[in-house]
Amino acid sequence: MNQVIKSFLGVFLIMFLVITSVSIISIFLEVMIAQNEHACIINEIENSNFNSKVIAQCENDARKKGYSVSTKVFYEDLEKIKQENKDPEDAKIAKVELKFPINIAFWQLKQEYKLEGYAR
Repeated sequence: MNQVIKSFLGVFLIMFLVITSVSIISIFLEVMIAQNEHACIINEIENSNFNSKVIAQCENDARKKGYSVSTKVFYEDLEKIKQENKDPEDAKIAKVELKFPINIAFWQLKQEYKLEGYAR
């Protein structure tokens, strides 16, 4: 009888460990995919020279994939631009925030994860 209890306890602990490990690995993969999407958005914004249409398209594409993206574009000092006769639409940096949910079904945990980065 003692052997049966030890065997069932061992099987239960192994199953618990496997379920927990699979949950951690799946979360890791979700974060990796989101980091890749975040890097692609930043790359697109940089390559388009901060074009507002490209930024809007990137945000729409990310929403379709289940991410929430907010982009804030920072411009150079307007007085300095006027003195140097530059185009006032020349952006210098954009802050990109990508938010996505992380769900662990077994533990019934739901949390929102946020990635921040800058396009220069």
